[in-house]
Amino acid sequence: SHGSCSASMPHRSILMERFTKQRLMLKRLIIRNMSEKKFLSILESLQTRSIITWFLFVPIAILNGIAREFMYKPVVGDLTAHQISTVIACIAFFLLAYSMLKEQVSRATNRTLLLVGAMWVGMTVLFEFTFGHYVDGISWERLLADYNIFYGRVWGLFLLFILMTPLLAKRKGK
Repeated sequence: SHGSCSASMPHRSILMERFTKQRLMLKRLIIRNMSEKKFLSILESLQTRSIITWFLFVPIAILNGIAREFMYKPVVGDLTAHQISTVIACIAFFLLAYSMLKEQVSRATNRTLLLVGAMWVGMTVLFEFTFGHYVDGISWERLLADYNIFYGRVWGLFLLFILMTPLLAKRKGK
């Protein structure tokens, strides 16, 4: 009886070692998959996708400004070009935001969606004034003039539009 016990002891330790290794491998796999799931969940989150959406809009807005300056401003003049480019920016931003966020906005509360819109407004104003002044060399007065609706400058309406875009995207998705 002692002989069989001692013969099975090494076998038990080998089994325990294998079990421990398998448990460790399973634990690592679960942790890795949880990390991947968490990463995918973060990527799919409204907040992350909203920020990505805004950054994707930046080159579109720059191209819109280039098109305005070189294509139709010489033909229609500054004020009309500004108004056309603002309408184009609204349409482009909505299409981008809707395509990026249609699933996320359907699950979000209206309050959350307004916070996303407010974040976009803040990022836009910060970008507009920082890029406009320090990169494009536009004076502060000229930058502020784009917000004066009494002179036909409708850029402020774009800000109102992007504030409301998440709610509009939710409504369109219904």
